[in-house]
Amino acid sequence: MPNEMDAMTPTLDSTWKNAAKTLEKMLNPELFARWIAPIRPVRLADGELVLSVANEFYQLWLQENFLPLIRDAVNRHAPQSLAVKLIVDHHAHTVPAPVTGPPPEKRPPHPLPTDLQLNPRYTFGDVPQPDTDGPFTP
Repeated sequence: MPNEMDAMTPTLDSTWKNAAKTLEKMLNPELFARWIAPIRPVRLADGELVLSVANEFYQLWLQENFLPLIRDAVNRHAPQSLAVKLIVDHHAHTVPAPVTGPPPEKRPPHPLPTDLQLNPRYTFGDVPQPDTDGPFTP
């Protein structure tokens, strides 16, 4: 039977979920969707929250640009100070399939007007042709 302390202990998922909600409120939607939403929680133990990202580029970019912000958001929701570590896990991150809907309606091509009047001054006969033996001179 769980005791009162167990109910107060943050879980991996709840800690990251709450931190992610905080980050979502702080960042514009495009930044959040590109950089924070793909992060996956891996482990919460020994005063450290381990998060995984898809590749080394994400890891480096997040460490250089968002790690202090991520750490602050995590620690807002943790009863003790946590270190945050980013690791690369290629297999845990898959690119979601694009959302597909019904195929677009096929329309016939736009018909050309039948009463099209062309200017008789413009003909292809006046187009200068390059001299094959020398430089082009109009």
